[in-house]
This record gives sequence, C-alpha cells and structure tokens, in this order.
Amino acid sequence: MSNIKYLTEKLNDSINELIDDYKSYLTNNENYFSRERKLPLKTMIEAILYMGSNAIKDELYDFFDFKNTPTTSAFVQQRKKINADAFRFLFNTFNNKTYTSKNNLYKGYRLLAVDGSTIPISHNPNDLDTYMHSNNRFGEPVKGANAFHLNAMYDLLSHLYIDVVIQGEAHKNENGAFIEMLMRYEGIRSIFIADRNYESLNSFVHVMKKNQKYLIRVKDIGSNGVLSSLPKQDNEEFDIDYEFIATKKQTKEVKAHKEIYKFMSTTSIFDHFEEGNPFYPVKIRIIRIKIGEDNYESDFTAGCEGQGQEGPDAGGFRRLRPQFHAAQEAGHRGYPRRHQHHAYERQGYPGAHCP
Repeated sequence: MSNIKYLTEKLNDSINELIDDYKSYLTNNENYFSRERKLPLKTMIEAILYMGSNAIKDELYDFFDFKNTPTTSAFVQQRKKINADAFRFLFNTFNNKTYTSKNNLYKGYRLLAVDGSTIPISHNPNDLDTYMHSNNRFGEPVKGANAFHLNAMYDLLSHLYIDVVIQGEAHKNENGAFIEMLMRYEGIRSIFIADRNYESLNSFVHVMKKNQKYLIRVKDIGSNGVLSSLPKQDNEEFDIDYEFIATKKQTKEVKAHKEIYKFMSTTSIFDHFEEGNPFYPVKIRIIRIKIGEDNYESDFTAGCEGQGQEGPDAGGFRRLRPQFHAAQEAGHRGYPRRHQHHAYERQGYPGAHCP
C-alpha cells in the first residue's frame, strides 16, 4: 500500500470514529445531523479538511465538482453546529494511528520543538483579542492589524505536528501555551526544544515535574534573563549545574545572598510555591558556547547524569535544533572546571548524557 493510500485510510478511520460518537462534538443540540441532509456531518468534516484559502463558495464548487453544490449559507449554518473539539479529536486520533517511534527517536528520546507563528486575518478593530494597535515612526497611531498566534509542538524526526494552541495575537502568551501543551502530552520520554521566547523558570520546572527533558536557548549573560543572577564564572565557556532557590520574599537574607536566591517579582508567574512556603529549590544545567568572535550562546537543559549513561548529549541536541544554523555547531569539547557551592562543573562535556 502506498503512503498516500495508507494515510487516507487512517484519516477515514479517524473520521468514522468521530461519526460513531458524533453527539459529543456538537455545539448544543444532540439532534443536529440526525436527519438526512445534503450536508451530513461526515461530508462537512471532509469539506472543511479539504478547503484551501479561496472563498467558501469556490471551495464548495471544487469539493462537489459543481454537482448539487450547497450554498455558502447552508454550509455556514451546518458548520456552526460542530464543536471545535471535533477537530482536536481528529488531530489526535489521526496522529495516534500514524505515528511510529521506529527510526523516529534520538537515543530513545522524542524530539519536540515548540515555536509560535503569527497568522494575519481580516482587519477588525472591534476584535480586541486579535487587534494590535500600531504607531508610525513619529509615534502617531496608524491603522492596526488583526492576527492569530499559532503555538505548535512539532516532532522533528517523525515530521508530525502533535499539538497546537491558538491565541489572539493581542494577548498571546507563548509560555502559557507551552505549559498547556506540555500538560496534555502523555507520550514517551521526550526532549522539549525551544528558543529564547520560552525562557521561563516556571516552564522549566513544569517540564521536570513531568519527568521530561528540555533544551531551551536563553538570553546570554549581561541580559535581563535568568542568567542575570548567575555568579561570575572563571571562563567564558562553561558547562555547569546551577542551583538556587526561587522566592518571592525580599528579606535581608535574600538580598545579601543573590548567588543563592533568585527573587521572583510579583509579575513573574511561578506555579510551584507550596502554601506557607515561599521558597522553591531549582537546579538547571547551563551550557555556554562560543559561536563566533566575541559571540556566545547559552542554553538551559534539565540536569543530566555523567559519563557512562545512555542518552543524548548536549552537542547532539544542537545539531537537531531547527533554530540553530550549521555554522553555530560547537561540536564536542571539554569545559574548564568550576568549583563553587552552587555551581558544579560536569566531568567532561562529551560524556555528559541524559538518562
């Protein structure tokens, strides 16, 4: 069986499973689609999946091949009866039927990249969730624009999108979307890969609580990111475990020992403080690599075990990151030793592996 026929068969199977339980995916009336119509639920689902970017009437002419084509009004009325959860069901069911881990794992790990994209839509200043105000270079207001923000989780090796969160561009929250997708993820052990927009202690701890791994590029030393509180290192390049205590307290102890405590402002989201305890210990592995003359890159990852363990090494992670260009590859190298109470250097970078 060809790959196209196989995928078509699995998609049809997924649609049939949805039809078998169709009442769970209707907006508010279980009698919807109970009678025979020109646009039954299965036809509606297939037509929506088939559609491209043309006007609805043109897409309907194409789908029905100009034979007994329903009106745009009839299609829109039927479409309103379908809950968006129907398409999440199809998305997940189809992925489960077609995904295989064979040849799609990196040293036993699934590689899941998370990123966001802006999707422009029609101009509508009244849609406050998607409308973005704009100013010209003189600071004067000009015509704004509307857009959705698509947050997607993508399997780098099987080339499958495995989850999405759609937000209004005006109120997008990429870290919130990442955590939402992470909480839904029930797959095998994985490494979540993301770029600087996803630098968040809250997200890092959520990943570790799920017993998963992460590799996230962060703002470098001297920025206003998490590394801003990192004690000065002896070398420009390093590979260390950085331990500190996150807190929302501003006591004399906290202020006097910034190498131990990281103060979380009232605007910082951190879901992990327990009731009555404003302190939370955090351990992060930090890798800083020279990628050009006077140019460095820093990455955070979950703490990994030392030599002799099976699993992906950090150099291997970098080669698989879509965000990094080949010229940025650092390769395998050793890092200078670092002895500090809250930062212990790994014993040999090439041998550092995740279990």
